[in-house]
Amino acid sequence: MLRAADADPGREGISVVIPAFNEEAAIGGQLDEVDLALRQTGRPYEIVVVDDGSRDGTAQQAAARGVRLIQRDRNYGYGAALKAGIAEAKYDWILITDADGTYPSASIPELLEHIPEADMAVGARTGKTVHIPWVRRPAKWLLTLYASALAGQYIPDLNSGMRIMRKSIVESFAHLMPSGFSFTTTITLAMLCNGYRVAYVPIDYFHRLGTSKIRLADFFRFLWLITRLALRFRRGALIRIVGSAVLLLLLFRLLPAQRLLHALGGVRPGVVVAAVLLFVVVHLLGALKWHLMVNEAGAGLGFSSSVRAYFSGLVGSLFLPSVIGGDVVMVAAAWRETRRRAAIVTGSLLNRALDLGGLAILSVAGAVLLGGGLGAGHRKLLHMIAGLTVIGIALFVTSVLLLHPDRLPARLRAHYLKHRDAIDSLRHPRMYALPFALGLVLQFCLLLLHAWIGQGCGVHAGLSAWLLVWPLAKFLSFLPVTLGGIGAREAALAVLLVPFGVEPAAAVAAVLAGAGFRALGSLLGGLFSRLLPATAAVTSVRKAAS
Repeated sequence: MLRAADADPGREGISVVIPAFNEEAAIGGQLDEVDLALRQTGRPYEIVVVDDGSRDGTAQQAAARGVRLIQRDRNYGYGAALKAGIAEAKYDWILITDADGTYPSASIPELLEHIPEADMAVGARTGKTVHIPWVRRPAKWLLTLYASALAGQYIPDLNSGMRIMRKSIVESFAHLMPSGFSFTTTITLAMLCNGYRVAYVPIDYFHRLGTSKIRLADFFRFLWLITRLALRFRRGALIRIVGSAVLLLLLFRLLPAQRLLHALGGVRPGVVVAAVLLFVVVHLLGALKWHLMVNEAGAGLGFSSSVRAYFSGLVGSLFLPSVIGGDVVMVAAAWRETRRRAAIVTGSLLNRALDLGGLAILSVAGAVLLGGGLGAGHRKLLHMIAGLTVIGIALFVTSVLLLHPDRLPARLRAHYLKHRDAIDSLRHPRMYALPFALGLVLQFCLLLLHAWIGQGCGVHAGLSAWLLVWPLAKFLSFLPVTLGGIGAREAALAVLLVPFGVEPAAAVAAVLAGAGFRALGSLLGGLFSRLLPATAAVTSVRKAAS
């Protein structure tokens, strides 16, 4: 193992903690690989193996390689072994990995690149080679989506066993850490829900050597653990879930079920199929708009890579229902294709701002077309949306085009200086013309599709009414009382369409039918985008055009 003289004393040390239970076949090679990877980093380090009551030659294999060995008299569990090793670690940065040969030790230096900026860097098993048994993937997928929804952000890998984290932070959550396999799930949610900085690095995941210790019953233990942690850390998310459930139950309770089902039955299958296909085609405009925005910021993505990331976001919005749930998935997917991550985030935020501006314009256009037929309630809502839009535009112009970095607070100024190229590339008003026009066309086409579906449900309001009401319902769904607007959107559209002679049951049926074709279209688009190759552009769109 590394001698102190070989290390750079100016760099922070790493304590590697490896729990092991009956891993005689794999642990020797794994320790050699970990030692080689850490020696190349130039950091001082130690390797701590916790033999958790093995009945084979695991301890002998570890001892032969000169590591610190902790032997326990019986098998206490994966989490208990990690806690014992962390307690004995002498450095403040703890790297954990498994002893079974599944995690790539060669990725350790890349994980270390993210500290100390991040409080935890996780090796997300999303690389090119990932060998997770198919029988486990549905359960893993469901747990990850559930945890992401409760945490309020996308989690690429909930329970990866390869990560580096601060010892002091892990020890602050020691009272929550279980003794079983859910240790990694717990520390992930504890850090995310408490505002700690977590970075994800795509890694491969190989076939394990030996026998897996995971059992089917662990799924239900993970499910209860996630719920329990959310109750402790994320009461706001659970309140919004309850809010959505209550609104939907009230709608179904107050509206005649027979009339609602009859309205849904009025949508012909052929119309649904056509709407799904048109939904995918229309969202290619959205992919192009997002592609233009992130590349103007310097992301350097090829169009096929942008389409893949964009449709990943559409699929993600189905399973991570929050205002920006799909955007988080879209950004995470694009991170695999470029190292200009600040450009991806900045471009995506402005892309969302353009969408909101387009919705406001559509709603104002509907109000103008309706003229004197606009009710007092609609006028108040419209005035509120218009006021918020004007404030948002003013803040945008001030911050992006006029505000000098020297006038920013220290932390914002440091962020600006770090990502100055990406931000400065977006200080050209003319560059927003084409993306904004594309966004306006996209929103208008989606409105037409929903109106078409609504006709089948018995909603015969005119185009002017849809122009006014549909954007207003989307704006109201942003209020933080439900999960991603679920329930609020349906209730708002029903209420807003009633003054135009629309039966509430028909309005709610139209929203539900629209949600159905959006879900099918998102899944179809996601499948289509998976068939496209990932390609990276060398220059941004603006530079290429010039």
